[in-house]
Amino acid sequence: MENQAVKSRAKKSCESCVQRNSVAMQMIQKKANQILSSYANYVTSPKFLLFSGILISLAFVAEGFLCFAMCTANMRVYILSFYYVLFGLLSIGVELKFEFINTYFPTVLSFAGKGLWYLFLATISLGSEWWALLIAVFLIWNGMMNCYVGCSPYMKSPLNTIPGNQEQCAAECEASYKGRSLEYVDDDKEDDISEVQRVG
Repeated sequence: MENQAVKSRAKKSCESCVQRNSVAMQMIQKKANQILSSYANYVTSPKFLLFSGILISLAFVAEGFLCFAMCTANMRVYILSFYYVLFGLLSIGVELKFEFINTYFPTVLSFAGKGLWYLFLATISLGSEWWALLIAVFLIWNGMMNCYVGCSPYMKSPLNTIPGNQEQCAAECEASYKGRSLEYVDDDKEDDISEVQRVG
């Protein structure tokens, strides 16, 4: 009888210990998820991507000047170094949304466009020097982050990059500006009314 009582107490204590450990593990997992979620939100925020894009572009320009000064002297290296400087300055213009970028290169102003642009820069940035490899790794990382923000279905809604949402928002704004509710706007009736007004 005593053995059974001892066994049942041991079993209960073991179960309570397992339960406490389970609760502790759940709390740790929840905290880790919160930390990872806040980190992911920070790293994929537009401000952080803007700041990191400008820094990496400046590093890309610096790589061009370093290659002019320190790389093996031949025409290919000089042309590549010129591209580093030119494309780095162009990337800064993309991040700061200069007007000529909007006019001539509107595709790279989207997150997905910027991501592909940085991935392209990473392919020409690769070299044998340690700084070239480091800058290429940062360019790949920044390109992947921009592509994620531009293409991920989880990121599209908060950043309002779904074209349908933008069109609906524009239609709602226009309807409210005219003083009418969107659900009562009938395009066919509007066309008929405007046709009658023109004829009259």
